[in-house]
Amino acid sequence: MKYIVTIFFLSTVLLYSQTDRKDLFEQAKERGLKITEEGNDIYQVEYPFGVTRYLYLGKSEYHPTDTVPTSVIYPSGIDTNLYKDKYYFWQEVPVWTAQETELVIGDMNNNGYPEVYGATRDYGVEPFFKPVSVYELDSTKQFTFRFQFPEDSMLFARGIYDIKNNDQKDLLITSTTGNAIFYTKTAADTFAFLTDFIYSRFTPNNPGQIDNPKLGDFDKNGITDMLFYEDYERGTHICEYNYDSNNFEIVNQILQPNGFYGGYSIGDFDMDNKTDIVYGGIYGDVFVIEAEGEHNYSIVWSTNLGSGNAYYHTSTKDIDKNGKPEFWVGSTSIYGGNDVLHLTCFESSGDNQFEETYRIDFYGIYTLFGGNILSSDVDNDGTDELVFCMGDYVFIMKFTGTSANPSYQIYYMTANHIPGSFNGVTLYDLDNDGYPEMLIYRYTIRNDGKIRWSTYIYKPNLLVPTNTGIERSVSGYKLEQNYPNPFNPSTTIDYSIKSNGFVTLKVYDMLGKEVASLVNEKKEPGSYSVTFNASNVPSGIYVYRLTTNEFTSTKKLMLVK
Repeated sequence: MKYIVTIFFLSTVLLYSQTDRKDLFEQAKERGLKITEEGNDIYQVEYPFGVTRYLYLGKSEYHPTDTVPTSVIYPSGIDTNLYKDKYYFWQEVPVWTAQETELVIGDMNNNGYPEVYGATRDYGVEPFFKPVSVYELDSTKQFTFRFQFPEDSMLFARGIYDIKNNDQKDLLITSTTGNAIFYTKTAADTFAFLTDFIYSRFTPNNPGQIDNPKLGDFDKNGITDMLFYEDYERGTHICEYNYDSNNFEIVNQILQPNGFYGGYSIGDFDMDNKTDIVYGGIYGDVFVIEAEGEHNYSIVWSTNLGSGNAYYHTSTKDIDKNGKPEFWVGSTSIYGGNDVLHLTCFESSGDNQFEETYRIDFYGIYTLFGGNILSSDVDNDGTDELVFCMGDYVFIMKFTGTSANPSYQIYYMTANHIPGSFNGVTLYDLDNDGYPEMLIYRYTIRNDGKIRWSTYIYKPNLLVPTNTGIERSVSGYKLEQNYPNPFNPSTTIDYSIKSNGFVTLKVYDMLGKEVASLVNEKKEPGSYSVTFNASNVPSGIYVYRLTTNEFTSTKKLMLVK
C-alpha cells in the first residue's frame, strides 16, 4: 500500500517552529506543574493534583512510513467555528478527575439519574483538593450536590464495578498516598459510601501511586481482577479479589525496571477468546499482555513506534468493518522541528500478531499538559468515533473510508479560549436520549492567579452538519449559540433574519437586568455577526435575547474570568 497523506488546512498555511522548551516550562509553571530533569531528556512532571508522570522530551526516531495510510493535521490552522454548532454548552459541574482517565459516572442508587464523581477545587480553597464529591442529575436536568466523602485523603474516583459478583456495584477511589479504597452500599437504593476494604501498597512515609487501575475478569475464571501500573517497582500488577480476606491479592507481576509505562486498553484484539492488555512506555515501546490461563499472564507481542510517551490508549469495535477490532496508541515526537502527537491504529495480523493500519499525526500539540483518548459512537450510527483531549484541544475523528482505503475526517473540534487548560474528556449519555453528552474537565485561572477545577458539559446538536464555509441562504430567523462559550472577555453571536424590521439583541443577567445592548436598529434580511465584549462584566451565566416583530429567541452564555 502506498503512503497516503491527508492534510487538513482550513485556513491560511501556517509556518511552525519548535516551541522553546524554556517557554513551555514557564507555561507549565504558571499552570501549577513542577518539572524536574532526570537526565537523558527525561523529565519528572508533578501535577498540582497529586499525580506524577515521567515524559521523554528529546528528539525521537519517528519517520513517516510509505506503507501506512496517514492523515496529517495542523490544529492551529483550523477554524474551530466550522464545528461550533455540533455541541452547545449545557452546564458546569464543580468536579474533576486526573488526566489520562475518564470521569466516573453511574447510577449507584438505581433511581434513573446518573451521578458524577470527582475531586473538587474552588478558587483559593485549601487544602488543594477537597475529598471526592458526588453530583447527581435531578428531575430538572441540573446536577445537584449530594454528598462528599468524609476522608481528607480521598483523591480521585476511578471506577464502578460489581467486585463480588453479587449484583451490587462498588466504587473505587484512590487516595493521596496511592492506595485503593473500595466503597459499598448498604441497600440497593443508596449510594456507595460505606468503606468495605482498602488495598494498601503505600504509606505516608513510603508514598506511591496506583496508575490507570482497571477492573474486570481478565483470566475469565469468574473472579474480579484489578490491574494497575506502579512507578516504584515499575511494572504492571494484576490482582484478584479474595473472598476470604475481602481484599485483592497480587497474582501476577510484569516488571520492567528500564523505563516508565502506562495506559491500558483491554479486549480480545486477535480474537482468540483470550484477554489482551495493551500498554506503552516512555520510549515508544508498545506491549500486549495476554491472559493465557488462570493467573497466567505474559507479554506476547511488542513493537516500537519510533516516538515517545506512548501512554494514551483506547480501542474501537471494528471501525473499518473488516471483522477485526482495533486498538489505538497515542505517542509524541519531535519531527521536522515540530512537536507531534501520533495516534496509531493496530489490528490483528494473526495469533498474537498485530500491524499498523492507520496513523493520524497532529502537529503542534504538546502532551506536557496531559489529556486522554477514548472511543464513543457519538452520532449513534453503529460505528465508533475516536475522541481525544490533548493540550488545549478536543477532537472527534470520524472514519469515512473503507478497510481497503481507510480515511478519517474531523467530525468535531474545539479549542480552549479562556485562561487555564483542558485536561480530559468523557462522553456519557446523561439524559438517556441515545446520544452522549461531552464532558470536558479543565481548570480555569482567575485574574488573581487562583485556580478552579470543574467540568463543562456540552450537549450534542447532531442535526447540524459541519459548516463547510459555503455561504448559506437565509430561509428564516435563527439565533446561534455564541462562540467561544465559555469565554473571556469577548464572544461572537451570529443571527439571521428573513425580513426587514427593527431588531434588538440584548444581554441580561440571571435577575433580568440588562447588561448590554448589542443591536438596536432596523436591519435588512440576511445573516449578521456581533461581538459582545464583557471586560467590565463580572463572571457568571447570562442570557442573550434576539427580538424582531416576528421572532424571539433566548440562549445562555457563560463568562469566566
